[in-house]
Amino acid sequence: MPYLKTKDYYILLDTGSSINLISKTYVYKNKRKFEIFKENFEFNTATGKTSGKEYIILRIEKIPIKCYLFDFHVNFNVLIGNPTLKQLNLVWNVGEDLIKIKEKTIKINYFKNDGCQNETNKMEIQRIEIRTNHVNR
Repeated sequence: MPYLKTKDYYILLDTGSSINLISKTYVYKNKRKFEIFKENFEFNTATGKTSGKEYIILRIEKIPIKCYLFDFHVNFNVLIGNPTLKQLNLVWNVGEDLIKIKEKTIKINYFKNDGCQNETNKMEIQRIEIRTNHVNR
């Protein structure tokens, strides 16, 4: 899984996602940094529908990005979906593992379950049922 490491964030780049997420746990541990807004939301995951009721505005290269509060992964605290990748006019150089946002070029990292720094450095293995009813046949 491709991700970016910044000062405060492990950002998962998810071209298959239509929304942006930020770890609810991370936001609440750093409440002084964020203004939390209320709005009910619902989205589909591999395991079914998920919902919540809060979001924040995160600025990426001075562009405001709406991120819903949801603990989506133990090793990442931000997920950026495809519409936002387009909004940021992100250029992805797959051959060199680089992305460019505006004038900034950043090296892409790849998650291997051994390199993401977090509190536990462990992934919890769960049984996952994959839905296919949303896939065109």
